[in-house]
Amino acid sequence: MAEWIDYHRKIEVKKFYIYDNDSTIPAKETLASLIREKVVVVEKMAGRIKQLETYVHCLKHYGKKTQWMIFKKLKLLPDLFIAENINCHIKSFTDQYFISKWTIQNS
Repeated sequence: MAEWIDYHRKIEVKKFYIYDNDSTIPAKETLASLIREKVVVVEKMAGRIKQLETYVHCLKHYGKKTQWMIFKKLKLLPDLFIAENINCHIKSFTDQYFISKWTIQNS
């Protein structure tokens, strides 16, 4: 996971919100140095079938802090490819992943 984050930092991703769903080695341990640098935020989301709940939590708590947000399951990561910057990276995902550029409105 640290290598994946390092790669994406090189293509200008600034912040990572990681939801840990009962990892054998907790993400807070694995990513401790990046948490201290305030590059990564780790949230614990224990239990089964938490994907929608995770999206809602992330959007509610961190949505106003970002212009773009990509939701991606780390277990399903393809091999890394070379991208010059995050805009190239985002374009490559538009057909395969849910990408959100959005604004929260009060109801």
